Amino acid sequence: MRLRHTLTAATGALLLATLTPTADATTPTKILNSDLQALRLDPATSVPGGLTQLQPTVVNNGPATTTAPFTITVHLPQGTHAEADNEHPFFPDTCRSGLTTRTVNCTFPAGLRSSRTAAAIIPIRINPDLPIGTLTGGWWRVTDLADDPHPANNRADFTITLAETAPAL
Repeated sequence: MRLRHTLTAATGALLLATLTPTADATTPTKILNSDLQALRLDPATSVPGGLTQLQPTVVNNGPATTTAPFTITVHLPQGTHAEADNEHPFFPDTCRSGLTTRTVNCTFPAGLRSSRTAAAIIPIRINPDLPIGTLTGGWWRVTDLADDPHPANNRADFTITLAETAPAL
């Protein structure tokens, strides 16, 4: 009886040791291989008091598909604000204005494949009192990147050109 109890205990210990994962063998290694890069795209020329549209865009330089959601954060230049309505909505519908309408955050799900882009659409209203010229100080960046090894290329600046008359479409 004692031999049987000893064998059962030894077998149980061996089974437990076999089934208990070790940190080296089972801990997943985080692969940092989806490099998202913000691309500079200036909005179309507008007029004081007019409406233009920003399309903040990121490209996945890869080589892997993104494994985590990410956010595009847009900061608009002084004298402008985001103005979404039924006729000119934000895209995607995950875009939300911050406490001021000069900041917009757009969330995208994981799964952006290598060499593909993701873009948002942000309608921008221009203050009618602004002079003709170029508005600076606008930027967007891609954040919340659990798997991006190159954060230095995650931001792009943009300008808005104001003219006396809007260009013909």
